[in-house]
This record gives sequence, structure tokens and C-alpha cells, in this order.
Amino acid sequence: MIINGKELSQYIIRRLRKEFSNFREVNLAIIAVGNNPSVFSFIKQKKKTADNLGVNLKVYRFQKSVSTRRLIQKIVELGKDKKIQGIILQLPLPENINPDDVISFIPPEKDVDGFVEKSVNLPPSVEVVKFLMRRHNINYRGKKVVIVGYGRLVGKPIYNWLKKKNVKIFVIEKQTLLKERRKIIESADILISGVGKANLIPATWIKRNSIIIDFGYDFKNGKIYGDVSKNASKNALLFTPTPNGTGPILVAMIFRNLLKCCKKQRFNIE
Repeated sequence: MIINGKELSQYIIRRLRKEFSNFREVNLAIIAVGNNPSVFSFIKQKKKTADNLGVNLKVYRFQKSVSTRRLIQKIVELGKDKKIQGIILQLPLPENINPDDVISFIPPEKDVDGFVEKSVNLPPSVEVVKFLMRRHNINYRGKKVVIVGYGRLVGKPIYNWLKKKNVKIFVIEKQTLLKERRKIIESADILISGVGKANLIPATWIKRNSIIIDFGYDFKNGKIYGDVSKNASKNALLFTPTPNGTGPILVAMIFRNLLKCCKKQRFNIE
């Protein structure tokens, strides 16, 4: 089965729209550093969904040369602003800035990405995996789960979530040898990838009737590709294509997390 992420995201957004209508005003702040085209492509997608939900999205842009101290000052300022219900530090950041040094200053009740300790949210990538598994009755217990890439947005949070559930997980990183990488992927019952390199995983490596959840997103020759070859859908029991796979669902989950932030803050006020 090839997943229609656009259709599923609209299903989530329709339900969110009703709940957001209960709030007089909702404001989401996004801090963006530098001029990375992919960063602003993601922000554009979030803006479109925000408009659909009646959410005010405010983007605070900083030059690549901005200091860590200045970013922290801005986050602290937004954290104290009662008109702001959610804060996102758009990743990736320039190499001179350590995300951990900045993210930790986001208040847990305003942490839309679920990165802060005691955050009210799980990371959106984790919510995507949970949503797909529940919707399609996928039982990950007793299955071999392979995660390709251990990045902050996809691999690491999904690994940490599954680890708490005592699931046996294999992680493939850059240093994993090609021969070993192929062997591990070929035996995967559930494959989750978030590297962002076009056709990194060929169809011949995919086990028949496996579950493929691909978060990869890469431009090549003017086209968008995922980490896993599209031809792999022939062997997979469930396959998320790129584009229109996990991407639209991920954006919808960001706003579902924002809704949780709104509810938490409203509860505290009352």
C-alpha cells in the first residue's frame, strides 16, 4: 500500500480546525537563521497550514552571523510573551551554533518540536510513526526495526521513543560499512529512514511485505526524492513516497502539537 500523505494530513487538519476555532487567537513563532532554501521551503509549508487553521505564524529571521546569545535572548523574550503559544527553532542551524545551547531555553509548554525536557509534546516525527502504525494496525513488537540516520529531527527521537517500549532497534549511521548496511536493511521488518539523500536505499534491499516509512527529502536534477527508491513500493506492505508521504503528515503533527501547547497554557491560566 502506498500512503497518500496529503490526504491523511487533510484528515488531521480538518479535525484540528474545529479545535483551533475554540481559541480567540493563536500565535506560532518560528526563529530562522541564515538563508538555507530548504529551511524556508519548510516554513512555507507551515505557513500554508497555519493560514488554513487560522493560526498567526510569525517568522523571526536572523543573519547567519547571529550569536548564540542573541538567539537565546529572543527565545527568552518569546517565552515570556503571553500572546505566543508556540515556539519553533527552525533547523538546521549554521555550524557555528549548537542547537542544544538554544533549544533548552524554550519553555516546555511552548515547545512545539518536543525537544525540551518535560515538553508537553513528542517530536512530530514520532507522532507520524505512531499515527501510521495505529491507523494501519502495525504491531512493532517482536519485529526487527531498522532506523537509517540518527539525526535530531527523525532518527534520534524515534529511536528514543521505541527504546522506551523495549523494541529491538538497529541504527545505521554514516560509519556503517556498506556491506553491513545492506545486510541489516535486507532483514528489516520495519524500515524508518531520515537521511535526506536521494535513492540511498535501492529497491533490491527491501524485504517483501516490510513497512517503509521514509522521511528523506532531497532535490536531484530538479526533482524531489526520498531516501528509499520508489520501486521499493512493489515489495513493501506499506510505503510512504516522497513527495506526498510523511512530509504533509509531519506538518499536520506540528500543528497538533501546537494545539497541545494552547490547551496547556489555557489550563494554567484558568
